[in-house]
Amino acid sequence: ALLSHFLLFDVTGDVRPPAGTVGGSVLFAVSINPPPGSLQFVAWNFGGTNIVTYQTGSNTTDPTYTGRIVFNPSAGSLELKKLTVKDTGKYTVSIHLTGTSDQPQKSVDLTVYKKISGASISGLTAELIAGNSSLNLSCQASAGSISNRLWLKDGQSLSPSNRVTFTADNSSMNIKKVEKDDAGQYKCSLSNPISTATAERDAVVNYGPESVTVQGEKTVKMNTKVVLECSASSVPPAGFMWTFNETLTNVKTDTFIIEKANYNDSGDYTCVASNAVTGLKSTSVHTLVSNGGLSGGAIAAIVIVLLLVFAAVGAGIFIMKKKK
Repeated sequence: ALLSHFLLFDVTGDVRPPAGTVGGSVLFAVSINPPPGSLQFVAWNFGGTNIVTYQTGSNTTDPTYTGRIVFNPSAGSLELKKLTVKDTGKYTVSIHLTGTSDQPQKSVDLTVYKKISGASISGLTAELIAGNSSLNLSCQASAGSISNRLWLKDGQSLSPSNRVTFTADNSSMNIKKVEKDDAGQYKCSLSNPISTATAERDAVVNYGPESVTVQGEKTVKMNTKVVLECSASSVPPAGFMWTFNETLTNVKTDTFIIEKANYNDSGDYTCVASNAVTGLKSTSVHTLVSNGGLSGGAIAAIVIVLLLVFAAVGAGIFIMKKKK
């Protein structure tokens, strides 16, 4: 790309540093206010070397710039081609206008950048566990001059906080004790004035199980199908097992099915959710009762109490008869 820059030879002139691309071109254009009738002398200098010197009717080019410049003697402009990083620096033009005794100078800084390519994010070498792990990411490029680095999560800019920190050059970021909401897509954007490159990385935060619940019938109806469904918030998805009245069953899925229920099926059904990565477990208890409103355990307890009462009454009668 050809970039232009104007050098205003008046006291209000505003000079902004142009940027160049390795292999590209830049045009330094001279603007004189008021416009001159003709230029008697023009010299462009860089690093102590006169790139080109023009005096009315002839100009001399430094051999090291042969084939790399285009000089316009009527306008005093200079086009510099085949840019390299070594062309970065201060360029000074000296001009002598016809009919004047002054030879004003103006300088401008040029920065030549390499195009950024091969952006990548490194890190995430181990599984992340909520409340226990830290997330460390670094962003780099295989080529190019990096001026700015920006970190985003799910399209939103990341800012420093009590948990989120960045290195001085923003090349790396750290999140202490990740939370489940820290899961998502992380992007780093690398840029300089002439190019931008991005890289993405998905972060999975393992957590749970939590919010374990059991949905299903609460009353046992004879010879009807009973379906209890257990759910849990967990990454990765939770594994399940069930107990009935504190006795482990052979059901290892999120659904407990009783094809034909009877009153003996009333009682406490406990769903046990577990996470193989976090090593955590969580439970939820669901109570099935009979049509009469009593669970199997409660009925058994009543039967035992009645048997004890009958036994006590029988013993009392026996003692009374013996005394007679």
